[in-house]
Amino acid sequence: MDTPTLETLAAHVADPNWVRVAGYGLEKIHTGVLVYALTRGTPASRDLAAALWMKATGEVLDPSNLEGLRAEPEVSLGKGADSVLDLLISFDALDGKRWLGIEMKVDASPRRDQLLRLRKGVFGRPDAGHAMVLLALGAAQVCRIEQGPAEGVARWDVDTLLDLAPVLRAAGASHLVEPWLRELGDERTRLALASQVTPGDARRYGYRPRTLLVYQFARFAKQLVEAGHKPWEVAVQSHNVVATASGSWRATRVADAQVDYFLELTGEDLCLKAGCWSRKVDPRASAATVAAGAFAALQAAGLAPVKTPARTGASTTLLKVRLPQNEPVRLARITEATETWSAFWTAHTSSASSAAT
Repeated sequence: MDTPTLETLAAHVADPNWVRVAGYGLEKIHTGVLVYALTRGTPASRDLAAALWMKATGEVLDPSNLEGLRAEPEVSLGKGADSVLDLLISFDALDGKRWLGIEMKVDASPRRDQLLRLRKGVFGRPDAGHAMVLLALGAAQVCRIEQGPAEGVARWDVDTLLDLAPVLRAAGASHLVEPWLRELGDERTRLALASQVTPGDARRYGYRPRTLLVYQFARFAKQLVEAGHKPWEVAVQSHNVVATASGSWRATRVADAQVDYFLELTGEDLCLKAGCWSRKVDPRASAATVAAGAFAALQAAGLAPVKTPARTGASTTLLKVRLPQNEPVRLARITEATETWSAFWTAHTSSASSAAT
């Protein structure tokens, strides 16, 4: 296989196939290909069902023993928009029925509450075996699951499907499957080469709105981990793309509410943020002492923090540190800022404990 390049991406964008014309970001494109491949009534369809089940559960089934294979898109598992599952696969094995639920995300951050609600619906089906999968095929590949991990939900991405390319080819029709596999391969290349692309060239290489920034954040987050940081979690939010330092979270009690502090990367800034997710207190008003102390510590470290306008809400930015575009310098600046924040918090809590006694 040839090494994928930006030139290959540009050539594919200039010569669009049906997937690109219809829109890679449309979830129905991907579920549609899978439904077609699974419901042709051939031995290859059963091979695909067994392969998907093995990917989800680790259980190996003999495809020749599978009967009654069904693949249903947009299945309602309850009430409300979040109760509609993108794809429900079912079949009979020798020891009972299997149910495999697949929820698709392309360019949006997955949510724990939705995934767990759908999982409950799938596992509520009768018989022998159940599995629930998050299939992330765009920016969602590198995004955190909002609200925390979704226990009992397997996570697949572009590579998962490309690993199954031979069985997908056998189960589907070439005029449908081959263009789809090409686009999946191109999406993998867009992620791998994102750091080499400027915003002005994003459309030339087929990046959808904000996906270049998401992938660049993911690549940079990987560098931070390689430099010794705890993971940075990327998220697509309503107005921007962010990466949050998982090791930066600190909490304190204000009245009967918890206020959390954390570092977040947004564009060219590293932000110190405060949040009260219960909304019982205004996090900015409750964080004045912490904000002032952190500002002084960052300033003493030569990081030139900037105070931000006061805003109310569940979370708010307390201050910012402007970051250079040069990645090695940027990496060093973030490392120094996170170490400074950690040292400040240790001193702050120690001082508070001494004062209390």
